[in-house]
Amino acid sequence: MISVASIDLLQLVGVDLKRKAGTRGGEYAGPCPACGGRDRLTVQPQGGEDRRGLWMCRQCHPDWTDAIGWVMWREGLDFRAACDRLDVALESRPHIPLPPPPPALEAPPADRWQEAAARWIVRCQEALYDGTNPRAHAYLESRGFTAATINEAQLGYNPVDLWIERSLWGLDGDGRIWLPRGIVIPWLHAGQIWKVSVRRPADKDGRGPYITISGSANVPYGLDDVQPGQPAVIVEGPFDALAIWQATRTAALAVGTTQARRIQWITRIARARPILIALDNEANKNVQAAVAYWLDALAPLAIHYPPIGKDSAKDLEDGRDLAAWLAGGLEAAATPAAVGAAA
Repeated sequence: MISVASIDLLQLVGVDLKRKAGTRGGEYAGPCPACGGRDRLTVQPQGGEDRRGLWMCRQCHPDWTDAIGWVMWREGLDFRAACDRLDVALESRPHIPLPPPPPALEAPPADRWQEAAARWIVRCQEALYDGTNPRAHAYLESRGFTAATINEAQLGYNPVDLWIERSLWGLDGDGRIWLPRGIVIPWLHAGQIWKVSVRRPADKDGRGPYITISGSANVPYGLDDVQPGQPAVIVEGPFDALAIWQATRTAALAVGTTQARRIQWITRIARARPILIALDNEANKNVQAAVAYWLDALAPLAIHYPPIGKDSAKDLEDGRDLAAWLAGGLEAAATPAAVGAAA
């Protein structure tokens, strides 16, 4: 049996870390194997009073712990199994906080909600094509979307505002849910309906152009198009994603400015190579904060590469060459100095 203090924590962690300070025999930082980033994982090889190594991640594991805690966290072992794995005597365990449980995974809505959503989506698709709402179809065409894209995205149209009892969609509580008038956009992932949003014809009440139907779950729009080793573009809204997909057949994911930040989504997105951050091109503090977040979360895979105009959907509508724009982004991403940088 060995002591915890005798374990080379840097070797055990096995991540490429850089020395950042001389604190307690040296402090090293680098990307966390669970949540990414650039320097979230911090290791002090001789950090404890008994000179045992300590580590923490400021994003997903903010409590300092030791080699035993590392093995428990990374390999899913209990304390006794982790000690056996490291050949550490049980009595040598220091009094430090246990690793936190893994973050909860986002789950799709319940089956009853999905069934109600599926029926409504079909009705809205029929309303878009039955000839009674020509202005809705003309609107999508005016935005530059082809019939093939409209069909593939399963877009529909809800001609009137509806208020439906929550119980009919499998939701608890009294009251009704609002199904607004506008273009209906299903957010699909792994064969299930995770979310439904509606692009309204006007924002007269300050709620924004997009309304999310109650009971929806958060998931990046277009996530299923991400392929390992292939490019991906992160945009703000689903119309932006559809514009890029139509013009380039490149995976484009709508994440808004505050949503889709679960580790399970970041891990999936990080399979792409490279990743262009193309949120709306405007001097807005929320957008700027979101750009900074995604650059950090996906470092060193991502660069900031804003759209030509305000956003990708407007670029498609204005007839701009999105294929040439994407080619420029991929060329920029191939430049080592550009990776992780903001344009």
